[in-house]
Amino acid sequence: MTDKNEELLVSVLFLTENGEDNQILNVLKNITDQTHKNIELIISTFRNDIDNLINECSKHFLNIKWAPQSPGPDFINKIAERTEGEFVFYKTLNNILWYPRHIQAHLEQFKNDIKAKWSLSHVEYRNIDSANTKLSVLGYRIENPPQINKISLDEIVHHRSINSDWTSCLVEQNGQTLFYAGKILQQWSSQGRGLIPPEISVIEWVHPERRQQQQDGQDINSLYKQIGIPKNTEIKEDIVEKDGDIEVVKFLPTIVGNKFLDEYSSHIREVYQNTQGITSIAIKRTVGMGDVILVDPIIKKLKQKHPDATIHFYTAKDEIVKYFKNQPDQLIKIEEKELLNDYLSEQSEQVKIDLDLAYESRFETSFIDAYAEVASIQFEDYKDKYPEFIDIDVLEEFKNKEYVVLCGDGSGWPGKQWDLHKYEEVIEYIQKELKIEVVEPGFVTTGKTDAKWKQTSLDNMVKLIKSCSFYIGTDNGPMHIARTLNKPCIIIAGAALPYYSNPNREHIFYIQDNKALGLGIKHRQFFNMMGDSLTFVPYDQNDPTSGLNNLQPKHVIRAIEKLTKKVTSVVDKKEMNFYFNIPGKSYYIDKEIDFIQAENVEEHPDQEKDISEEYAPRYEEILEKYAKPWIEKIIQFKSPTKAIYNNDQTEGQSEKCKLLDVGCSIGCTIKAAIDMGFDAYGYDINKPSIEKSHQLFPELKDRIKLGDLSFFIENSDSIQQMKFDVITSDQTLEHIEDSIAWLNYHKLMLEDDGLLFIGVPNFRSKEAQKMWGKWGQVGMGEHTWLPTPKSIDYILKEAGFDYEHLEDPYESGGFVVRCWKKDN
Repeated sequence: MTDKNEELLVSVLFLTENGEDNQILNVLKNITDQTHKNIELIISTFRNDIDNLINECSKHFLNIKWAPQSPGPDFINKIAERTEGEFVFYKTLNNILWYPRHIQAHLEQFKNDIKAKWSLSHVEYRNIDSANTKLSVLGYRIENPPQINKISLDEIVHHRSINSDWTSCLVEQNGQTLFYAGKILQQWSSQGRGLIPPEISVIEWVHPERRQQQQDGQDINSLYKQIGIPKNTEIKEDIVEKDGDIEVVKFLPTIVGNKFLDEYSSHIREVYQNTQGITSIAIKRTVGMGDVILVDPIIKKLKQKHPDATIHFYTAKDEIVKYFKNQPDQLIKIEEKELLNDYLSEQSEQVKIDLDLAYESRFETSFIDAYAEVASIQFEDYKDKYPEFIDIDVLEEFKNKEYVVLCGDGSGWPGKQWDLHKYEEVIEYIQKELKIEVVEPGFVTTGKTDAKWKQTSLDNMVKLIKSCSFYIGTDNGPMHIARTLNKPCIIIAGAALPYYSNPNREHIFYIQDNKALGLGIKHRQFFNMMGDSLTFVPYDQNDPTSGLNNLQPKHVIRAIEKLTKKVTSVVDKKEMNFYFNIPGKSYYIDKEIDFIQAENVEEHPDQEKDISEEYAPRYEEILEKYAKPWIEKIIQFKSPTKAIYNNDQTEGQSEKCKLLDVGCSIGCTIKAAIDMGFDAYGYDINKPSIEKSHQLFPELKDRIKLGDLSFFIENSDSIQQMKFDVITSDQTLEHIEDSIAWLNYHKLMLEDDGLLFIGVPNFRSKEAQKMWGKWGQVGMGEHTWLPTPKSIDYILKEAGFDYEHLEDPYESGGFVVRCWKKDN
């Protein structure tokens, strides 16, 4: 054996028998993906029609020898005689894949034990209906040696000096001839020592039967409660002496993540909240990379809450933790198999918080909020939830360089894996149209970019993402890195929605098929039962890809155009950058005044529908619960009547104050204002709403008009005759294209001592920031801009108004502003 394993020639006998072209090409790719490259490949086949196959295979592998065969008991022997490699591997069309280091792992073991002549792989069984993730593992074959009838050709290898008679593997059983590859070990064992590499080198995909929701008399909720059960439920108390005093120190059992065990965890959390002087806390989040990154803000809040406590973090993804801005006091690596176990129960910390299963068991809940619930912490605002990294250097060759990072890895989920051919088209667009480089640092790449970055180190990946222009991919670990580094992202969503996965929703463009049955299934499904095993990879039989198959390169390219374009602000004419998107509409931001504007302010999708359908059926409720309280609020500042003064300035007769409701919809505010003493009018541009108002309130037909301000101007001798004591606008201003011009227009119609009352939604409210794109007030894109306290203040000042907020704008979902003309 040579000193350098990479120089060794190994032979791979690929037994295709009567396999079809696509099967053979798929397995051939598995062979070419091996980290060991010096391979002599001999392909045997029982087929005669292989000319096209030979041409196609030659595109992927140059060193191929073809061995047409006839079925027979000794056909493997005949092929094996042609091998020239120092070691011989076998590959079949069975549903078995070689781990990329399969060949290399075996060669390393042979180098360490020169007397070994053959080797047998460790085997990992995975669910073929699920994905390439450790959470879908159904089991391991760990027998040493395993049963003869369980060994396949794909997992054995031998030195060329070993004599093999493969006909001895044929066994007659119940009138059938069966082939047991494992019987060859009986021959090999007499010729030399065998090995089993410590690392898994074969993945066997199987089709386990799905377990029904009810099995052995158990309903699904009882199954839920069996997952993540704490090993210990008793609170221990130790009596210790400290500074001459006797203290009782409590050691709590684990607070587990599973929501279905909250009856137990809530009690432990209550004790934890009432325990003083905590000195040590354990946190556990086993996998995956993005989930572990989200522990950073949890560590931050626990340190703020318990400044004297040491925090120990237990995880299988320890390599990412070194980038945390909020470092644990101690980092302990654990095995991935501890995901479902109460590993912390045997640890010595006073408080133990297991974040595994926290978000998995909380449906339609953001991951960080699920963590916070388990850990009993409160965030101050949405930005307090952002994970943070330490300062990271940029790779020297990418300094001052514009490029895009694209990662096609889908964490092994069908609902996260977008077609690589579609990524290729996106890459070609970026390279040709934007004329910038694309870097693919993941395990799954298209071959359209520099191969040196494929499967790069985590350190390189973080540095690459740190300085990129923007990131493209699905909901995966690199996406969480990009979000933590606050990089603009285009995320192709399917089984998992980034809206729930990561709290940083600024400068991220979501692409998803909103009609897909499986969209967001990760947030509706706790686990899948696969035989006697379970997996947390979500899966919908009717929609395995969660709508990803319906998404095309044009959708991503359109998102890139929106992400990179500039929009001119209608209020200060400055350029605005992309901020976020909702289905059908993108919003851009002027950070200086916190003005958030839609891409196309002239679009009004709400005018394409009959808005009255939403309000008319419950007009009585609207009148009582909203319209009348709205007018009562106004009356606190402006009486429905006013005195008319005589020429000598003495008070004469009184008359009703004139009120104009702008955007009056079905007229409930006008009806309430008239009933409460005002001389009220209104207008709206939605024709169905006006028609419905005339049906509901026929007596107001002459007071509620269809149109905009031009109606009043055209029906008066001059604008000076259209003076109002009160102008109201509730949930209307956010629909106006140019709000400053709109305000100036109405200011001309306001009496000198008149008041303007504006009610608008507040995008900076706690409710809105929790919901962002799913906030009900945003709707489906009908708002041309999204009011915030800072932007509404700027707009009112520019329009020449003084004003006051009538309630705390940050506490409520919306806010009301009372305005009056500014004194000159």
